[in-house]
Amino acid sequence: FLDPGKAARGFLPIISQGTSGDLMWMDYSAPARDIGYDAYARELAVRAAEVVRGIQFKDWVPLRMAERTLELNYRVPDASRLVWARQLARSFEGRLPATLPEVYALEAIHLHDRPRTQLKLQALRIGDVGITALPNEVYAITGLKLKAQSPFPLTMNIELANGAEGYIPPPEQHHLGGYTTWPARTAGLEIQAEPRIVETLLSLLEEVAARPRVALADTHGVYAQTVLSSKPAAYWRLNEINVPIALDATPNQRHARFEDGIALYLPGASGRVGFRPAQLDKTNSFSGTQINRAVHFAGGRLRAGSTVGAGPYTVEFWFWNGLPSSLRAVTGHLFSRGKDGVFGAPGEHLSIGGTRTAPGRLVFSNGGSDVSQSLVGRSEIALRTWNHLVLVRDGRRATAYLNGDPIPELAGDLEPGRVTGEDELFFGGRSDGAAGLEGKLDEIAWYDRALAPGEVTAHFEAARVPRPVTAATGPRGPAGLGMQDLRALEPLAFWLVSPAEGRTVPSVSQRMTAIAEDGVDLPSADSVSAQFKGGRLRAKATGLSMTYSVAFWFMNELPHSARAVTAYLFSRGEEGNELVGDHLGIGGTHSDAGRLIWFNGNRRNELLAGKAMLTPKAWHHVIMVREGRKVRVYLDGGDKPDLEGELEPTFEASSAMLFLGGRSDGFSNLTGRMSEIALFDRALRPEEIRTISRSRSTNSAALPNPAHPSPAVSSAPISPEASLSKIHVPKGFKVELAAAEPLVTSPVAIDWDAQGRLWVVEMLDYPLGVDGAGKAGGRVRVLEDSDRDGRYDRSVLFAEGLSFPTGILVWRDGVIITAAPEIVFLKDGDGDGKADVRKVLFSGFFEGNQQLRVNGLRWGIDNWVYCASGAHHGGYATTTRIRSHIDGREYSIGSRDFRFQPDTGELEAQSGPSQFGRNPDDWGHWFGVQNSWPLWHYVLQDHYLKRNPHSAAPDPRQQIITPGNP
Repeated sequence: FLDPGKAARGFLPIISQGTSGDLMWMDYSAPARDIGYDAYARELAVRAAEVVRGIQFKDWVPLRMAERTLELNYRVPDASRLVWARQLARSFEGRLPATLPEVYALEAIHLHDRPRTQLKLQALRIGDVGITALPNEVYAITGLKLKAQSPFPLTMNIELANGAEGYIPPPEQHHLGGYTTWPARTAGLEIQAEPRIVETLLSLLEEVAARPRVALADTHGVYAQTVLSSKPAAYWRLNEINVPIALDATPNQRHARFEDGIALYLPGASGRVGFRPAQLDKTNSFSGTQINRAVHFAGGRLRAGSTVGAGPYTVEFWFWNGLPSSLRAVTGHLFSRGKDGVFGAPGEHLSIGGTRTAPGRLVFSNGGSDVSQSLVGRSEIALRTWNHLVLVRDGRRATAYLNGDPIPELAGDLEPGRVTGEDELFFGGRSDGAAGLEGKLDEIAWYDRALAPGEVTAHFEAARVPRPVTAATGPRGPAGLGMQDLRALEPLAFWLVSPAEGRTVPSVSQRMTAIAEDGVDLPSADSVSAQFKGGRLRAKATGLSMTYSVAFWFMNELPHSARAVTAYLFSRGEEGNELVGDHLGIGGTHSDAGRLIWFNGNRRNELLAGKAMLTPKAWHHVIMVREGRKVRVYLDGGDKPDLEGELEPTFEASSAMLFLGGRSDGFSNLTGRMSEIALFDRALRPEEIRTISRSRSTNSAALPNPAHPSPAVSSAPISPEASLSKIHVPKGFKVELAAAEPLVTSPVAIDWDAQGRLWVVEMLDYPLGVDGAGKAGGRVRVLEDSDRDGRYDRSVLFAEGLSFPTGILVWRDGVIITAAPEIVFLKDGDGDGKADVRKVLFSGFFEGNQQLRVNGLRWGIDNWVYCASGAHHGGYATTTRIRSHIDGREYSIGSRDFRFQPDTGELEAQSGPSQFGRNPDDWGHWFGVQNSWPLWHYVLQDHYLKRNPHSAAPDPRQQIITPGNP
């Protein structure tokens, strides 16, 4: 990267460790990146080289250094913990500790014996650069505190300098737990150690800079300025970097207070996530030139004190919910007004519904009142998305607006919930502490008046963010508001999917009927949507060009983990032809689970995926547009496409067949509902899309009539625990659950390594491939029991893209996998837990029926590896010839089993065939099986019989369980 001659002339690279005690976590908001050590080192070197080339030499700069010793306490054990530690330590005296309790028992004794320590803290000045040195592993937020307040324009932090005093999180993160908070010499300092370290280092920086530190201050973007112009009584922007005070940005100075159980300084509602440079590429509407920040709630609340009156009020904020609505009775309380800790929570509370009522939707209730009323929102809130919420309370009237929509999300009369002027405000939890939010809040404003709808919309528009996706409440039918607007756009066809006679679905705009196949239940008089149970609607649009648009409502009722593609919603192409076509669907286990996908057939095999996560069993609305090679899809009234890009059209220009609720070849048809399907023979313009979106936003009827529920599944999956009761074993044996979904899916073979980890082959591509056309999708996972309780609790994806893998054997520093037509060796070469070395050992195995492929992989006591050929009779795949990629030879094995040497590449045929599995006992006796022969013993091995090729040997197998085929 640098000129060798220049690098040789006194160039000395030094690498130090920055404030990175919590940087082992990935950025889970961004796609996974397999960087690798080499690529990481190269990028680091390239950046360093760029800096070196730009260095400006100066013959003199001011140099200065200051040092201070800070005395701190350890978190010593109390009397009861010390007694426990000493008793446990005596039990293993004379040997090293072997378990976590034993390790931390010794650590407790060490901390008791040495209750205090001294830290050497330093600050250095080299010109305009400040350097801090501290002997701890502190969190990244500590480094950000130092840089934000340093008197130097550039500041570098070096941790683990002059010692190693262990991890030290900021005070608020001690309450979140984790091994970096467990008292030990590796993480034993007092809870207030981090702020004391920061304060000492800032004082040292001031000393060497000879000027004061920079004061922390928010900058207000357009959104914040708009909120302030509406004169809120209090405005907590939640950009705090320290606990416990949340500052009020108004002149009223009504500061709030954080409880334990929160995390500060996370990316906020501006939508910026992951790494951000010190100098932003552009300003944002919330914080201008600064990064907009938010607070994550994990059991704690924000308390605003008893500073509110008893009259009208409005509360406005942004929220991000991270908890699925299927996990508890109330998913999470966003806002609460009442007295702290009072039983029954008298007051008023805004929450996200859970399993008790209205899952995923807003619920406003007057808890503690005599009438116990509630109002429910009309949209299901999408998981892990930022949403703008305004709640207006004026007398008995309660109104909530979501994401700037002037049409209320919920509205109605509700008796006051015993609200008084002495109430406190709580955010992120209820007044009695119940069901706290598991997510983030940002930009909270409180008004002592009712905001007007126009103000609400103006505030949201000032944020300049895309309208978040919500799961809508579904179509209303011919009487729905906005239908006339949609018809005015003159669609080529418009199928309301309203009650009809026979199997035809007429179009209300032109004479273009759709035909319902078997597996589609058309609506009755009290329903406005068709139930899809494997069938499709078919229509013929003669003359439809390569440029067209489609809009419709849909509800998918399958989990996104149910199959490779959760469902196809729309398809244009030839009947039965999977090679070509336009196919809009929902991703599944193969890829992009729960997101929209646009696929152009198996021939080109190209796919675009959306960004938003769809909600099962909830209504969504889509507008899909193809204009030549350009495609885009708008979801749930969003202003910007959820899916956008270029995708080669593969269907013929004359292709007229359209399929709704499934793909042209019938693959992965929808289980769910569809309604109000509009077809246009042009690319819809932005203003037309806005018209349809406006129609959608006013179309707010309830979900489909409960008189017509989805049919019950005749054989629904049961829990892993319930499955245990179905297994019968001989007396003296028992079955224990070791692992289940989601740690592992579709397992077919396992093996253990020397560390006790379980290696699992997953055949996710069975039986037709992950795309229904044979595409490989098998995987290898590594399961680990990290807490040694007998249940695997950690799962790492080691390899994927294998073709119907059937067997696995841990071998040396990798694994051997049978995946016809090959046997391959996989290895993790760079230590990142992923297979990056792939070596083909043998090839040529038969690829017929997936149940009849090479498998097994068992290490014999003779040091050979044995495999079952997979054949179900001796005449199957008799011409099979195997090529060894190690010794270069070909071996004719026919349908027989075989053994091989992974190091030399030798291969020998064995007696057989065995269909699935070939296993030895402790004495080297081998056993096989076929689908209707439960178990046999290979009495005569092939390598003995072949010594005399002129002898007609008897059947080498002895049936063990039955004398013949049952």
